[in-house]
Amino acid sequence: MPILAITHRPEHRLGRYAKVVYFVWDDVVDATTYLLKVGTSSGGTQRFTQDVGNVLIYPLTLEPGTYYSNVVPYNGETPMDALGEQTVTV
Repeated sequence: MPILAITHRPEHRLGRYAKVVYFVWDDVVDATTYLLKVGTSSGGTQRFTQDVGNVLIYPLTLEPGTYYSNVVPYNGETPMDALGEQTVTV
């Protein structure tokens, strides 16, 4: 199963505490698009839920806190197995 990896770095232009978090995942065979979900609780989508297209990396600017994320690959309109929830603390 592909793994969702998360990296982050400070962005001085964003202010003292905000960071750009890069959500990175492996290509899934037959996936045509990916749904990225980011929330402030396990399984949550409060911060971000969007079809990000057929990309394998997506940056988000996040304020300090703990975030839970998951990526769901799609083949057309059909969802495939999610990549597994990951957490990141900013």
